[in-house]
Amino acid sequence: EETPSLFASVLLDFSGGVFNYSQMPVQSKYQGSWVNFYGNIGKVFISLVSIFYDSIIMDQYYVIYPDNKKGLTSRYYYVVLSDFYLILVV
Repeated sequence: EETPSLFASVLLDFSGGVFNYSQMPVQSKYQGSWVNFYGNIGKVFISLVSIFYDSIIMDQYYVIYPDNKKGLTSRYYYVVLSDFYLILVV
């Protein structure tokens, strides 16, 4: 079944966004400047958007539809838009 491997990629994407964003304060403290936050808006935006959308997918997987992991009849259709996954439940 494709769901566990796809969800593993969502977890890896979420952890990458968290580690990417947590790297910025460490670099800023080391460099003595907060330019990592306001000087690289693209990196900040991509990591926050990734964390936001992956948290929605994880909420659907664990909170909203937890019984679907046990083989119930509803199916997931994954729509990949760039780096973001949308889950449609039918």
